[in-house]
Amino acid sequence: MPGAATMEAAVEFMTTGSDQTGNCGTIMLNVGGTMHQVKWDTIDKFPKSRLQKLRYATTEAEILALCDSFSLQTREFYFDRSPRIFENILGLYRKGELHLTESVCPRDFLGE
Repeated sequence: MPGAATMEAAVEFMTTGSDQTGNCGTIMLNVGGTMHQVKWDTIDKFPKSRLQKLRYATTEAEILALCDSFSLQTREFYFDRSPRIFENILGLYRKGELHLTESVCPRDFLGE
């Protein structure tokens, strides 16, 4: 796991909304093995969400309380959750409307 200097770098890239590699303030969300590249601006649409709290987490413990694992080198946060359900959640973030696909159980969705 990352050391103190690495965590300071994490705070920098997570809160500024941009980085030096040209990713325009994006991160990788690995949800159940399915990768999603998401802009911080998209995540900011829901200020009290787990993902938005992740953006402003400043310690390793805070980050791990919000996701299951992370890599600052690859800008990746891993969530051991259903990728099918997350696609619907990500659609809500991006479009502002919730549409559940037929393969998603409403009870499972509410559990997330």
